[in-house]
Amino acid sequence: MTKPLFKDLVEQQIAVLRATSLLVIVFMPCFLAGLYFGFGIKETLPVIILSFVAVVLVNLLLLQVHKMPPITYIVLISSTFIELIALTLTTGGLLSPFVFIVVILPVFAFYTSRKQGRIWFVICFIAVIVIYNLERFGLHTTNVIPEKDHNPILFVVVLFVTVLTSLYLNLVKQDISRAHKLMNHGTKDLEEKTRRMENLIMLVNYSTELMCVIDSKELTFDEVNPLFKITLGYELSELRGKPITTVLKQDALPKLTAIAEDGVAYFSSMVKCRNGEEKMFNWSATAKNGKLYAYANAQGNK
Repeated sequence: MTKPLFKDLVEQQIAVLRATSLLVIVFMPCFLAGLYFGFGIKETLPVIILSFVAVVLVNLLLLQVHKMPPITYIVLISSTFIELIALTLTTGGLLSPFVFIVVILPVFAFYTSRKQGRIWFVICFIAVIVIYNLERFGLHTTNVIPEKDHNPILFVVVLFVTVLTSLYLNLVKQDISRAHKLMNHGTKDLEEKTRRMENLIMLVNYSTELMCVIDSKELTFDEVNPLFKITLGYELSELRGKPITTVLKQDALPKLTAIAEDGVAYFSSMVKCRNGEEKMFNWSATAKNGKLYAYANAQGNK
């Protein structure tokens, strides 16, 4: 149950990462085309945006090879951060429209884990402080966006942030919903298996037959049921790992060792009680995967 559930969760995480990456790959060239043809911005931004799209595309393709979502996530969010900082520094610094996207990076990180969210919150917070104080570090921002186009581009960026956040949170909600359903289904399946296992344990413990599992190579007891103590007087712990001749007579050995895989044998043999008394039992045994599963009734019992 655990492995299929884990596999499903990983596949859901991959689906979210793939959808997010595809959204970036589709939107960013369209946004660049708008800047290029609509606003006549032809310097710096095309290089930054196209480089970012190439990294995201390669990262997405590599995901199909290594199937490790954490690596894809780290590369995606790291490259996004670097791209946003580059865009911010070339479009007005703290007044850049792209600074709005910087502040939502922790939202995506918190989806992965609280630790990741906190780390990226600190990174983005420090980045904003550094951008605000660039002149103290002897650095300067540029602005390739004409002043008259600032508000329209800001509108497009804010609209993109709203759409991206909404789509991403919707994907996350669906992902979490599927995860809960899988967990609930897995829990019910585990409860059912536990109930059945308890029934089997009760069946073995309260059986009126001797039941034992024998290592067919070593001819030692792997497991015995409580009737060995009730009927024969042996403590269960003292029989586990001991030769079956502790209980069975030598005449039973050839009959047990002759059983082929999936074969069944029926025979009668004397068994030795702990107090030295001997009793005749009717045995049935079957061989499976290197083990002998044997059952016995005292003669005269139905």
